[in-house]
Amino acid sequence: MESNSKNSPVIIRIGIDGQNPKTEGLQVYVVDSNGKIIDSAPIKANTAYLKSTKESLEGHSKIYVSQPIPEALLPKSNEAMLAKAGAYQITKSFNDNFLDIARLPGIIFRPWHHGNCLMQGNVSNTITIDGRQVTVPVCNARVHLVEVETELIYRVPPYYYIKRIPDWVINEIGINIHYIKDHLKLPPQNIPIPNPIGPVTRLENVVRLGNTTGFEKLNMPLQNLDSKIHSFKAPKLNSLPPLADHILQGLSASIEIAKQTLIKNYAVLYPYICLWPHLWYWIYEWDEDNITYTDCNGHFEYWENTVTEDGSLNIYTWIEVLVNGIWTTVYRPYSIPCSTWWNYPCNSPININLHNASIPICMCDPLPNGIVWIKRVGNISLRNIMLELTEAGKTSLFVDGRGLTNAMGIEGSSYVSPFTGGFSYAIQFGDPVGSATHYRWKYRRITDGFLNAVSPLPGFKYMDGALTKPYTYKTLDAGGNPVFNTGFFTLDVPIGSGKIYKIPHTDADVDAGDPTAEWKTQDTDSIIIGTNTDNLIDGIYEFMLEICNSAGVVQTVANNVFEIDLTPQELTSTPAINVNADYIFPGGGAVTGFRFVIRIDNNHTTANIFNAEVLNQNGTVATTDTLCGFAKYQSQPDIAHPGKQMPVAGDNLELLISAVHLHRYGKFSFGVTRGNSGNVFSRSNQVAVPPALPTDPTFTYSPSLSTLLGGCDKAAFAENLNVYAYHTDGSIRVEGFDSGATAAFAVEPDV
Repeated sequence: MESNSKNSPVIIRIGIDGQNPKTEGLQVYVVDSNGKIIDSAPIKANTAYLKSTKESLEGHSKIYVSQPIPEALLPKSNEAMLAKAGAYQITKSFNDNFLDIARLPGIIFRPWHHGNCLMQGNVSNTITIDGRQVTVPVCNARVHLVEVETELIYRVPPYYYIKRIPDWVINEIGINIHYIKDHLKLPPQNIPIPNPIGPVTRLENVVRLGNTTGFEKLNMPLQNLDSKIHSFKAPKLNSLPPLADHILQGLSASIEIAKQTLIKNYAVLYPYICLWPHLWYWIYEWDEDNITYTDCNGHFEYWENTVTEDGSLNIYTWIEVLVNGIWTTVYRPYSIPCSTWWNYPCNSPININLHNASIPICMCDPLPNGIVWIKRVGNISLRNIMLELTEAGKTSLFVDGRGLTNAMGIEGSSYVSPFTGGFSYAIQFGDPVGSATHYRWKYRRITDGFLNAVSPLPGFKYMDGALTKPYTYKTLDAGGNPVFNTGFFTLDVPIGSGKIYKIPHTDADVDAGDPTAEWKTQDTDSIIIGTNTDNLIDGIYEFMLEICNSAGVVQTVANNVFEIDLTPQELTSTPAINVNADYIFPGGGAVTGFRFVIRIDNNHTTANIFNAEVLNQNGTVATTDTLCGFAKYQSQPDIAHPGKQMPVAGDNLELLISAVHLHRYGKFSFGVTRGNSGNVFSRSNQVAVPPALPTDPTFTYSPSLSTLLGGCDKAAFAENLNVYAYHTDGSIRVEGFDSGATAAFAVEPDV
């Protein structure tokens, strides 16, 4: 079952593969379709929490990772500045509201080294599933990066010809460009694409455009006409940059003047010349020596040594994908020069989106047979949930940290957050082996909400209820076109009075019986809390996963069968027993289960502000609970300001608030503002347990009245109290458990 997280804030998780330094200090930026920065967040502990929701980012916005923009440049910062700084664009391949990045280019961490150019980008495919368009990454694609050169000029000043170009070619370029506004034609599609690996074929049988008339204006995939553009664009042909009169006149003049005009204006003229294939032989040449592959996120990158290059790289890209075991070309624009990124800015994203229903949906890195990788509770890695009361390297505000997570970051890296609501446990299975073909979860409550041990310790309950795993399969629509549909493979199998659940094969077609079937994800929602279990009340629960045969008999497995995330970023796995032997039950080579604990809490926070009181130095107390809202303070003449009063030394204002949660799962922020002067007092802390009486405050503060008044002898104040719950539903912090209160008061002198 897939969770609905379109309205959840997006969380960026970055995996470190050992080659990159830590990401602490890097920044994530979100830009809109106009290149304006609309959101940003720092990366801490390899995680960044954006304010933007998944739904708001599903359009034309982009997400970059880079070194923080210097404060002095922030007012002028935009997408172009990020690109120039070597920022890395994230492919928006969501896992619920998470974006996982497997790696980052080294240019983000260190100064640019002369002579190396990172060519990188992403390949995605937009397909229709159940009548709705969905964009998915293209995995394991073979990306060809072709370097295109021009024979028009030597590209480093002073410019000059490096090969004799016949006069008739120069003359025809001038004629063609002169007539381009009235006579345009798409290059014939029946002419074979020149082989990038071998010599360029001279195309002499193409009708010369300049000598024809009456052709309809058509669109052409012109890409990167301006090297300042940092993404591929496809403008209409008639939106080519206009040519100045002196260029048109120069090309129509003598051969020598036309040559000089070509040299001086080559950057503007490249996109025009690419329209005439029969001239390519004289103007361009290309060869391919760079091939790379996309990863599970559709990302590719290739480092090119440019020490021997005489200028910037010009990059043309074509792509192959394995379709039914055969490398099949899925992207190869006919017009190579028209589809070249001229003067490619290193590290700029070459992002290519395809629309091809024949490309299989990704299935990356299946597990070895028999391996069981327990990944997440909701969207939270098991590595982010404490198994013991205390664990080395993990901190908590509570003496007992069992079952709490730090994934919400509300108290930094401290483990403080319990779980609430419905969520799933995600597992990735390798193919079933031998009799180990099924699984089931069992659970029991081992403490109450106050962490008192449940006595006597109850027996385990087994999960129950229906469970399916979604997959896609292809059919043909009424027009004979392939379309994707969603199917659901039933996992639950009745046995006795309960159920066991099938371990799905890594290949969906084995279980679905359809050769076109592909799992939507290799992960399986193996249990749904509240659906396959009771509605869990407050307390710590022990869950245990068992592997069994088709008759429900528990199977003994090796110590290393059960795996968990190697790091909290869930990029690779490691045997759970190597992390903590208590994950495995009972161990010793005769393992029958995997166990972990989780803490549940379903209580809201509460907030209250009580009447402020003036504590005069003479021992009297004045309340703000008056008819007009004023409390009088003991005053004395202000010598520095004749006619004004000031508090007597020692006069204080007592502020009384209540910020509570039954088990202290929350924090509060309290502030006092004076008039329009802004904040004059603030405090924050972990919430308290409820007091004996609802009218009793849990926090009392007594700031100096003189400090609060500042230069005023009387003033009005506002109090604001916000309480933030620690709770999570497995994806986001549960804001529905928050609370708040506001109040106002005023003080004046007693004369």
